[in-house]
Amino acid sequence: MNNSDSPSLRGKPGEPVPEVDPEDLKTVWQLYDEMAKSNPGERFSIELSVLEEVCKLGADVQAVWYRQAAIDLLRLLSQQKGVPGQFTEEDSWPNERR
Repeated sequence: MNNSDSPSLRGKPGEPVPEVDPEDLKTVWQLYDEMAKSNPGERFSIELSVLEEVCKLGADVQAVWYRQAAIDLLRLLSQQKGVPGQFTEEDSWPNERR
């Protein structure tokens, strides 16, 4: 398989991510959550073929994975100090400080 035949997880700029079945998203979220609990502090990955097995037949597993990853990123950001999108004076550019 050459690079032009390989699937792309990035899509095309400006195009929306395809809609997914919320149940598939929930199933994939639970799978990642179970893996994280089983492997605390470790990095891991789950192959798309595994996601194909747990999602409904015909699901766009790349879109499901992408949406799950985006939600997980928001979850991680929400656990950081402060709230994403809210900036304090310490976060501003030096020339913007009063």
